[in-house]
Amino acid sequence: MTKKHFNALAAMFKRERPGENWDANKRVMWNALAQGVADECWAFNMRFDRARFIEACGGLFDMDRRAA
Repeated sequence: MTKKHFNALAAMFKRERPGENWDANKRVMWNALAQGVADECWAFNMRFDRARFIEACGGLFDMDRRAA
C-alpha cells in the first residue's frame, strides 16, 4: 500500500467519525476500527506512522471522560 492509500483510508475514517453526542458504543467501535486498520496498514508497510494515521482520522475518542 502507498501513502495515497493510507491518506484515502484516513479521510474516510474522518468523514465517518461519530459526533461527540453519539452513543458511546459507536465511539468505542470507531476507536477499535481505526486502531485495527492502523495495525493492518503497519503490517503492509513497517514505516507506516500509526500515530500520524490516527491523527489524520480525527484522533481517538477519550473514553475516560464522564458526562456531566
